[in-house]
Amino acid sequence: MLLRHVLIFTLVVCCVSADPPCSFAVMEADYDLCSLKKSAPDLSQYPTATVGPATYYMNPMGELPSAAPALAACQSSNQLAGSAMVQIMNDASKACWSLGKLSMQVVEPLDPTAPRHPGVLLTYLGGTSDHTVSIAYTCSSVPGFTVEHIEGQNTFSATVASPLACGGSWSTGSQFLLILFLVFFGYFGIGYTLNVVVFRREGIERIPNIAFWQELPLLVKDGIVFSMDAAKDMVLRVRGGNSRGADYTEVG
Repeated sequence: MLLRHVLIFTLVVCCVSADPPCSFAVMEADYDLCSLKKSAPDLSQYPTATVGPATYYMNPMGELPSAAPALAACQSSNQLAGSAMVQIMNDASKACWSLGKLSMQVVEPLDPTAPRHPGVLLTYLGGTSDHTVSIAYTCSSVPGFTVEHIEGQNTFSATVASPLACGGSWSTGSQFLLILFLVFFGYFGIGYTLNVVVFRREGIERIPNIAFWQELPLLVKDGIVFSMDAAKDMVLRVRGGNSRGADYTEVG
């Protein structure tokens, strides 16, 4: 729990003025939700839900249209700009509340215990009167939008069902490690086969470039020693002393 709070604080401080991303690498899956963002002025194309005395509007990964008549109360009360979701009361007051800011986005896996971790959870902080909304993007072939709210609390929950939340291929880091492993496996396998079949080598000589691999530990050691000596010389120069290479004794 403490780690999550530290993560939230870091993301809020670093990203308060940045545009939120719409693609994520969460655990071992990539999620590209950019195409969920709407740009039409017609609110009928946006996720909308009426729960109890209020109606909720959101534009996944973007802002709601400021020119929509239904959002006039939000626009006039400065609650619309930068909001991840808004709540409009259905009574005569038409009071509008921002439930979280797009620029204060926190990204988490939806369910870390599930296989392949399908789905992603986006939490938006900084809403009116410290309102926050957590939007769960769940894997589903049938699009959907629901909102839940416990009366008297400032925390709201929403679910956006979409096939885009099923996750794509492995993350970039995982792909890099897989490619690196395949390259090394191919190098070793092809080299070993050539040494056995073509060059008729025996024993340890079958290993590709065996001389290099035998010298590698010494090369690594020399590199570490050289780097440490260079670092020590730099520290001496910064402190105003002489580097070891500059030490000498005057003769004569």
